[in-house]
Amino acid sequence: MDNVFTSIPGEKANAEYMALEASIGRALSSWMDIEAQTQQSFGIAMQAQNSATRAVFKAAINANARLAMANEAITQALTDLEQGSDLLARWTKLYDRAKKLAKRRNAVAHGRPVVIISAPDSNRISRGLGARIIDPLSPTFLKQTPHEQMQGGISLKQLTEMSESFNRLACDIYAHGQEMGEAIRRSQEFPAR
Repeated sequence: MDNVFTSIPGEKANAEYMALEASIGRALSSWMDIEAQTQQSFGIAMQAQNSATRAVFKAAINANARLAMANEAITQALTDLEQGSDLLARWTKLYDRAKKLAKRRNAVAHGRPVVIISAPDSNRISRGLGARIIDPLSPTFLKQTPHEQMQGGISLKQLTEMSESFNRLACDIYAHGQEMGEAIRRSQEFPAR
């Protein structure tokens, strides 16, 4: 008999499901902060923070394309700066983090929250084990036991940690963008001779 949740069958699993749905919204909003800060940095690198650069950035079909486009602009802008090597090294690390987190974001955006139910016990009663975000297109998910299903997917705890990672990255991209903008302004005020 399953003892993951010991109260009314499904009550905690359903509460977890509701919390998971709310956390999906928070995680995707947090990811939007990354895109907004990346757009801001793209504009700084292009030295054109206006509606045209925002339109160009938004025209890229997905987050990966936007990240790649911003990377090209930021890398070129920092390569052109005499003192840009430190900022470029830091941007490269931020970009690598963003690419890794983009994969996790995609799992959330394209996943499906579900309540996983145990196999019926001897009294023919199934119990809610918990909620996960799963890949609905996975060929193996339905072949797994409920306990195996609970080991896969994305849990509420993992989703919360993911949101926190997204928030940290957005803040780091913001700070980097501000420093890059200042470095570009200094290079224009005091050009190298």
